[in-house]
Amino acid sequence: MGWTGKPVVMTRKSARAQRNTTATGHEWWADAVEAPRSGLADANKLGKRQRIYRYYVWGSMLLVPLAVFAVLSSYARATPVAPAPPASQSADASSPGRSAAQTSVNAWLANTPSPLPGGSVLFWEGSHKVAPVIPPASPTGSPAVPEVVPNAPSIEVDSFVLITTSNRMYTADVQVALDPRGGAKTIAGPSLIPIAPVLGDSWASGVGSWQGLKSESPSDVVTQAITAWSRAYISGDSAQIRLAVGDPTPGHAYVPLSGVSSVVPTVTGQAQPGTDPSKVIARVQLSITWAGQPAPTDAGAARSQDPSATFDVLLDKANTASPVVVAWGGPGEGPRLAPYQNAVVDGPRQVPTTTAAAPTTTAAAPTTTAAAPAPPAVVAPPAASAVPAPPAAPAPPR
Repeated sequence: MGWTGKPVVMTRKSARAQRNTTATGHEWWADAVEAPRSGLADANKLGKRQRIYRYYVWGSMLLVPLAVFAVLSSYARATPVAPAPPASQSADASSPGRSAAQTSVNAWLANTPSPLPGGSVLFWEGSHKVAPVIPPASPTGSPAVPEVVPNAPSIEVDSFVLITTSNRMYTADVQVALDPRGGAKTIAGPSLIPIAPVLGDSWASGVGSWQGLKSESPSDVVTQAITAWSRAYISGDSAQIRLAVGDPTPGHAYVPLSGVSSVVPTVTGQAQPGTDPSKVIARVQLSITWAGQPAPTDAGAARSQDPSATFDVLLDKANTASPVVVAWGGPGEGPRLAPYQNAVVDGPRQVPTTTAAAPTTTAAAPTTTAAAPAPPAVVAPPAASAVPAPPAAPAPPR
């Protein structure tokens, strides 16, 4: 556009209008941020929805703690609470009147003539408190009011089990009065009630060594391993039994039997406690001869009539040619035995020493000097002597 030669005169109004004009050629106030349009939500509905949401929030804040409390209460009611065992079932239980009651029982048994010949206290069975008796209601129907005595003594009954030399057992109850200040005095007893003997029929003939496990005859290698373990077990040497067990842990030691001259092991059965064929448990009976006792005369018979100690042993490598005993315990403990559970911490220990008296024998033959006892070992048939000895007198019947 060229110069027309005419001056342009701009008034104040036209200048302001030009400044307020956008690039598109229209005024800025014509662009509204919000303008009525169709499809907008109803304000009443929005307010009602917000009120519903507020109800939900407040209701949750009030109901959630109540629900948690109800769940915990129901769980507490559903969980059974084991009752406290009575005093007679507690191994370390005692009672304030036990000492006075046992003193009375011992004095009662010591009377002459004895109320129970050959009787003695086997163990204390327990005690229980005796509650005061509430008198019945009067004939007029008024409730009975028990007499309340300040600092009145309480009553306790202590029970003892007595045994005689013929193995008959009795229950003796003693009534003891207990003073709140700590006194105890026997006021009655003891009683003498016979205990029923155990059933003597064959009801337990079908009970096996380990419930749920099939017992089998022991294999030769298992018997040999148990024989080797029994030799180490009676050796009195901790190192020997540790080597027999094969414990690889440094600092482990084992406690063997001491003062034993010979042992005869008898394996009565074996079973596999799990799925591992290398682990086997076995039932073992050890006929033990202590130093100073006469040696067995028949090793092959395993002295079946002699008293024996019974064990359950755990063997490892049972499916090989060289099994080894790795743990032992009492009868019935076989399925719960763990390898090397009998180990103790190695270290200096004070072992009591006892001297066994030499056996004395009386025979018509001339007196001979007995040979020194052989070291502990599994019993073997006696060796023949180079010099024939005079015939010994027949042994008295067992």
